[in-house]
Amino acid sequence: LFAGTTFVLSNGDKVTFKCPIDGDGVLGQLKNDGLPGALPAGVEYVSGMQADQSPDGSDTPLNGLVIISFVIPQDMQGEDFAILYFDGSDWVDLRSAAFEDGRTVFNVGFAAENGYFEGVTNFSGNFILVKK
Repeated sequence: LFAGTTFVLSNGDKVTFKCPIDGDGVLGQLKNDGLPGALPAGVEYVSGMQADQSPDGSDTPLNGLVIISFVIPQDMQGEDFAILYFDGSDWVDLRSAAFEDGRTVFNVGFAAENGYFEGVTNFSGNFILVKK
């Protein structure tokens, strides 16, 4: 009857690893001054997370879905947001992310009724919420 595991950061951002999953999951906050690469021009950092699931690790296709959920700040309600994924060298908008190794983006990002901006993939890694 187990459906998955949700990890929540102190700021309310969270990731849910849906079953089937193996091993352990880790969630950490990525702050603007500690990002692994420069932001693309024309976007503003809002929040970030490093979400990993072992033994597969990040950047590999998983058997279950990964729901990435960022809290929409009160003063940014109604803004145009995007979730970016760090592919090892650049930040890629989930809207245009394409992979040939089985990683898939199932939902590029939407404002959910619960006050989150969410995206759904089958891989973990470094994700940030940006205002466009």
